[in-house]
Amino acid sequence: MGPEKRLRQRSRLNSQIERLKADRAILLICLGIALALWIPTKMAQVYKAEKKVFLDFRLPQNHTFSRLPPKDMVVVVEGTGWNLLYDFIIAAHVRLTYDLRYSRTFRLSRGQLRTDILNRLFSDKLKIVELNYDDLQFNLEPVLTKKVPVFFSGALHFEKDYNLKAPLHLTPDSVTVSGPDSQIRPLLALSTDSMDFQNLSQSFTRTLSFALKPEWSAQPDRVTLDVQVEKFTEKSLFVPVTLPEHSDSIKYFPTQVRVVFQVGLSRYSEVRSSDFSIEAEFDTSGAPTPGSLPLLLSRQPAFIRNVRVFPETVDYLIVEGGFRK
Repeated sequence: MGPEKRLRQRSRLNSQIERLKADRAILLICLGIALALWIPTKMAQVYKAEKKVFLDFRLPQNHTFSRLPPKDMVVVVEGTGWNLLYDFIIAAHVRLTYDLRYSRTFRLSRGQLRTDILNRLFSDKLKIVELNYDDLQFNLEPVLTKKVPVFFSGALHFEKDYNLKAPLHLTPDSVTVSGPDSQIRPLLALSTDSMDFQNLSQSFTRTLSFALKPEWSAQPDRVTLDVQVEKFTEKSLFVPVTLPEHSDSIKYFPTQVRVVFQVGLSRYSEVRSSDFSIEAEFDTSGAPTPGSLPLLLSRQPAFIRNVRVFPETVDYLIVEGGFRK
């Protein structure tokens, strides 16, 4: 290919590129003109938009609401796109403040609330089309502060052969609660949030918050739950059977029975026969006849579980000499 032919091809390619650039510039200008005409048209139309409204209250010292009012609400306003845009730029939300320092009750009607919101909007051409609140009634009462014990609310589920090594421990075991007098005065204790722990085989600690009403506050606002878990094993002991008073004429057998129970490994060696008390239940109100007596386990260590007695009854006889009441 000769030099002249290459120059002609390059010139033709440059011409096509310049033509494409010119066409793209024209397209962009057309789009710009269309957009400039479209935006005012669309913004002049009427739209609906949500507006968040925050409520602030000035309260008398050491007083609070019997029932907390809503902290915020959402209203739907209607207006042209321009008015909605300007209103959002100037203030993204509305904040209303009410002074309750000289009143123990206050009623905020739906009409007053609507008027107060409209007065805080940028344009008087905006209108409220949706306000999902009826009249609001506020009652004030003194704040009461009280220290109450805390208890765990929930459930513990253990792996097989595991259980609590020691009682549940909460730190601290009591907290100071503040709130309306009518609600705090009858309060006797405060529960933690309900928790459900599954498949426990190891000790653990967990920070828990409280199940508080909206009007309440607690200091501290959290407690630490300490759960000590250990493996349990089976142990058995022979324990003597005792009879009630005035049973000299009764002979029974066996005189001791086997007690089977589960105990944590850390306290296995602590349990003795003397820690148990097993009594034969004997009815002294009527004439005795030979037979069997049911057994009652009246005393046992608090830290063992699944206690069983073998046998569950003892046989007895009336010896010669009769029965003394």
